[in-house]
Amino acid sequence: MKYKIKFIFLQLFLIPTFLFAQSIIWEEDFETNPGTWTLDQNWSIQGGALMLSWSPTVAPYDLSAKSPPISLPANVGDLTVTQYIDEYSTNTGEVANIEVIHPDGTDVLWSFDLVGIDWGVTGGQDISFSLYPYAGQVVQIVFRSYGGSTFNLNYWYIYNVSINASLDHDLAATGIFGDSDLNIGEQGEWHVTVKNTGLNTENNYSVSLMRAPGIVLQTENITDPLAPDATTNFTFNWTPDIDEVVQVYGYVDLPGDEFEYNNYTGFFQVNVYPPDPIEVLIWDNDNNSDIDNIGTEIFLENALSANNILYDTYTYLPADLSAYDAVLVALGIYCLG
Repeated sequence: MKYKIKFIFLQLFLIPTFLFAQSIIWEEDFETNPGTWTLDQNWSIQGGALMLSWSPTVAPYDLSAKSPPISLPANVGDLTVTQYIDEYSTNTGEVANIEVIHPDGTDVLWSFDLVGIDWGVTGGQDISFSLYPYAGQVVQIVFRSYGGSTFNLNYWYIYNVSINASLDHDLAATGIFGDSDLNIGEQGEWHVTVKNTGLNTENNYSVSLMRAPGIVLQTENITDPLAPDATTNFTFNWTPDIDEVVQVYGYVDLPGDEFEYNNYTGFFQVNVYPPDPIEVLIWDNDNNSDIDNIGTEIFLENALSANNILYDTYTYLPADLSAYDAVLVALGIYCLG
């Protein structure tokens, strides 16, 4: 087991970030793994954070987590990172960097020597950098640590990464929620959330419910004013006529929109079941073992859902199994005793 001595210190960090009249144009909160980040060994996304762990020990090491490509508008503002570095050893030689990859190379925005002193507070502390030198370019944000051994650090947590900009006209489709399970011929209902992230009131735009790959299910033309920083929901209905797994999403279209990369919500999975669907019982009998803090039964559930198969999950085996077409047993990865 690793032990460490904590040093209590006061750090004053003043950054002149002008957040007035600026809107978030790109954000990642790591509540789930978006599957778009490139992660080296010892990096993972779990527990609401992008995390670098000391284990397994790598010596020497140079390990990075790289964002997907991000298109920056001409009036881009700041990159804000909410992070906490939990340090261990007073050995020198280990470094934590925040870097930006751009068309002409890579720049280091911030560097911190890992010498046994924590950075930030548990749960995260904000640090910001201007991205104005990269305005109008496609960039990637990189969290990189390198040095003699990962054993000399504990953990680096990144809880949130966001980029803001000053935009006169910008609407963002920020979320979608609604029915996730339907039968053929059953009408579903979904709600698309739109936020005015620009500086001007907008009253001439459209909002659509879409399904992959790019099929419009329903569109609503909007004339009611939406003030800056205001949010509203739009309700849509759709009745599927075949059984399938569908990815639906929301889209907002504003004439003169200055940043179109936030016009789409993420995908929302909808399972449309046939009249007599397959039903499976998952017996969660893994003695609470998990992989990266995820119960082994979750992987079975995800696979069944992706193949449009209904399931129930129990930690016990029911006496009557007649309602099920199959039984899957999650035994875990090892015996926890």
